[in-house]
Amino acid sequence: MAQVALLYLCALVNIISVYSAADNPCLAGIPGMPGSQGLPGRDGRDGAYGPKGEKGDPGQKIHFCGRAFYPAERGPRGERGLIGPPGKVGPPGSFIQQEQFTGVVGFHVGLKDGFPTPGSPIIFPHVWYNDQEAYSTESGKFTAPLSGLYFFTYHITVFKTDMWVTLRKNSNIIQYTYNSNDFSKSLHASGSSLLKLNKGDQIWLQVHENRNGLYADNDDDTTFTGFLLQQLPLVFHCSVW
Repeated sequence: MAQVALLYLCALVNIISVYSAADNPCLAGIPGMPGSQGLPGRDGRDGAYGPKGEKGDPGQKIHFCGRAFYPAERGPRGERGLIGPPGKVGPPGSFIQQEQFTGVVGFHVGLKDGFPTPGSPIIFPHVWYNDQEAYSTESGKFTAPLSGLYFFTYHITVFKTDMWVTLRKNSNIIQYTYNSNDFSKSLHASGSSLLKLNKGDQIWLQVHENRNGLYADNDDDTTFTGFLLQQLPLVFHCSVW
């Protein structure tokens, strides 16, 4: 009970003090000290700019009419167009066919005088067979009239000195034939070759390095022979204009 009475008394004193101070300024207490200033608020301005970013890679340029453009992104693929009508039929192409030859191509010729001149084709003026005139008695060369497989052979009488000849195709040496004559008497040598020739290729015999012991007289022969074994397959060439 004493505590309740004390609390009641304190409350009554506070009420009296409040009204007394309001009615009589002389009874007011000393003003209290002002409170400390609070922290300043944000001024609302924008913050500082961040660091500058790295420069990006340049885009791909397209040059058109002397000006550069940056291509746009590729759009979606359009629908397939209608198939147009067929074009006009073109003219027929050219046709080339190698002539098919069923006859004989060949020659058989001989030397009349011995010791032909080195460094050039040996000329065989004595003709036994040359109906197609594929062998020239002026140049000493055989010119293939058709493309095909040819066989060539030569028989040589060697007298007094060494003999060395070459079989040539278009200036290329195909083979050598050599015979050493140390006894100053007649000897014999021969050679042969199977060659695939194109039309116009040339074949001939030629003395090599001044070894020109080739000989011919009434009792001795030096001959050169060649003939077509088989013509090459037909060649077709077609072109459309």
